Amino acid sequence: MTPSTSSTDGPPPSSGSSAYTRHDELRPLVRALWAGDPQAIRTELEAFSAAPRFLSTTAARRIEEATRLPGLLDQHPSDTALLARAGRLLVRMGCTRDTPTDLLAYHDALTLYESVVTRARLLPPTLDHHATLLSLALDLSGGPGMLLDWPPGRRAALLESLGRLLGEPQWASLADTDADEADQRLRAGWIRRTGRQPFMRPATPGRLRVEIVAGDPVDREPVETRILLDERPLVPAVFARPG
Repeated sequence: MTPSTSSTDGPPPSSGSSAYTRHDELRPLVRALWAGDPQAIRTELEAFSAAPRFLSTTAARRIEEATRLPGLLDQHPSDTALLARAGRLLVRMGCTRDTPTDLLAYHDALTLYESVVTRARLLPPTLDHHATLLSLALDLSGGPGMLLDWPPGRRAALLESLGRLLGEPQWASLADTDADEADQRLRAGWIRRTGRQPFMRPATPGRLRVEIVAGDPVDREPVETRILLDERPLVPAVFARPG
């Protein structure tokens, strides 16, 4: 996707401007952005597919910037479909398989994390939502999200909040559900194996920590080795080039 609506300053360009995206699934959203129709933007933002094959980390960041997503969430605080989509876009931006520095280049990342995590309890407990929130927790506990300019203690507080929510019976029991679809069975198994990992502190804290993290198998996320030095993930820290 290469729309020209990447700026968050000023109104969206007029409908007379041209826009381009390689994916048919994103064209209605791009058209809504260029038309500057807030209701259409919200509708199309909730409707398009956020599957990895359609959405790179850079495309996710551009969508978040162009739609001014934190403001949309504030305007529609009870819209759970919009909340779920915001979480999904955050997950995509922090994807380590692609370009995780897009998350660091997104100037409203802290605001969006706050909005999504503090409202997460509004989401219905489903495997899809559990996977989104667990993916965000994995990012906050050892991924690029750790490198954002967090106020002291705030990242840990948000991570703890996610841990409490996902540990509640209606969420924790999802991993034991007999799902009909193969993808959902894969996801349930991943949640069983990984569900508490981001909320477990090392028994012997030290300067260097190495951990193996498996990403959401439905998104074809890889199993990665994370190296953390002084609680900073080394690879994104070294290669980060925020814009």
